[in-house]
Amino acid sequence: MNLANTISGLCNKIPQQAVKNVLHNLVFVLIVAIAILIPLGLLGYGVYKLVRYYCDYLWDKITLAVVLISIAVVANFADAIKVLVTVNSVVLLSGIQMLYVVVRITIEVVSESRKIMRQ
Repeated sequence: MNLANTISGLCNKIPQQAVKNVLHNLVFVLIVAIAILIPLGLLGYGVYKLVRYYCDYLWDKITLAVVLISIAVVANFADAIKVLVTVNSVVLLSGIQMLYVVVRITIEVVSESRKIMRQ
């Protein structure tokens, strides 16, 4: 924010008040938008690549079974889980699915490395 204020403050040297105000706000908004959009874009790209990898290599009947069982367990035991852990059920289900994805990717990488080592 300080950088955006400093750079947009350079517009104060313009003699016309209306142009100065418009440019000051425009530069400030552009710098803040760029500072927010670049990290979000990189995060979105990373999520997209992870989802593509997951759909291409890891989605099978076992994964479908894990997803359905996870949904059933969280839905049926939501009240009991909420007593123990004060986490939203959707967040808990998302965490379980992310943990499952990490475990599957780890198993995939380890099995691939063992195949390479045996050859």
